[in-house]
Amino acid sequence: MNPMNPGAPPGGANRYTQAQSGLKSAGATLKVVQIALAGLGALLAVVGLVMVLTVDVGTGGGLLITGVVLAATGWFTLPKFMAQLGGASAMVDALHAKEQLAMTGTPMTARVLSVQQTGAMINMNPQVHAVLEVQGPQGPFRCRRWPSFRR
Repeated sequence: MNPMNPGAPPGGANRYTQAQSGLKSAGATLKVVQIALAGLGALLAVVGLVMVLTVDVGTGGGLLITGVVLAATGWFTLPKFMAQLGGASAMVDALHAKEQLAMTGTPMTARVLSVQQTGAMINMNPQVHAVLEVQGPQGPFRCRRWPSFRR
C-alpha cells in the first residue's frame, strides 16, 4: 500500500496507468495535428495553384510550396512520431511487467546440493558457499550463492 496515496494500486501500477494514459492522449493529439496539417496544407496548395494560374506566380508559388510542405509533414513525418509513441507504450508495458515480477516473484522449490564454509565469520555467523538445484518453470537449474565480500 502506498502511504502517500492509499487508494493507489500496489507496486506503482498507478504510475504505469498514468504513463499509458499520457501516451494515448499524445497519440490522439498527434492524429488531430496530422489531419489539421494535411488539410491546411491541401487548402493552401489549392489556393496557391489557383493564384499561380490566375494572379501572380510569386505569391501563388509561395502558398503552393507552403501547402505542399505542410501536407507532406502531416502525411509522412508525423506517422513516424506515432510509431515512436507505440514503442514507448510497449516499453512502459514491459517495465510494468518487470516490476510486477520483481514484486511478486515466481514460486519455486530448491534442493541443497552442497554447503561449504568459507572460514570467514560476520557477527559471529559463519559464511558459506551454497549450491542449490532450483525447480523452475523451464526446468531445473543450478544456483550458487557466494558471500558478497572479497578476500
